Amino acid sequence: MMRIPYAALSLTLVLAGGCATQKVAPPTASYRGESLERKSFRRVLLLPLVSDQAFPTEEQMVEEMLFEELKNVSWFEVLRSDFAPDLDTLARRAWMSGSIPAADLLSLGKRYRVDGVCIAKLSTYSPYPPQRLGIKAHLFTVETGAVAWAGDVVVDMRTDAAMTRAQEYFEATSSSDESLYGWNLIHLSPMRFSQFSCNTLLETLDPR
Repeated sequence: MMRIPYAALSLTLVLAGGCATQKVAPPTASYRGESLERKSFRRVLLLPLVSDQAFPTEEQMVEEMLFEELKNVSWFEVLRSDFAPDLDTLARRAWMSGSIPAADLLSLGKRYRVDGVCIAKLSTYSPYPPQRLGIKAHLFTVETGAVAWAGDVVVDMRTDAAMTRAQEYFEATSSSDESLYGWNLIHLSPMRFSQFSCNTLLETLDPR
């Protein structure tokens, strides 16, 4: 079994924010393994999101936004299974035990024709302004079972840093029909806030 590196992977957005034009460093604690290379991943399977929070509808939305943000990663294709109870069980066992059997990774690789498997967990969630969302994820290579990448972030909209990054994110991704609300739409829309949080998590998913 490949142990999942949990140490030093929790970080909350508590940095002091600057002005809207100042680039704020990604507030994500992350691990990047030697196997995090473009050539190692062509297709990645996203397992069902694991959560102990009491917001099932919002949890589905967060999972959807994570999937959408993963699709924006240019160097691999991401897929998921819409209904596979065994995948949900596998994901929960992985987070509970801190390990994932290599045999399961190989089985998923053959079943879905993927060379990577991603698990994610919603660690904290407060849907009411000021919102707070914590999410962590691990990317495994099917071939070796190694952890190629792990990230952990808590996006807390009570902090100046989160608001500054939200403005930057909105300016980079907003469409014309969202201009009426400006970046405050991230405050107003749970979907946009979830998308912003997942985007923040994945900022460190850069291959060597």
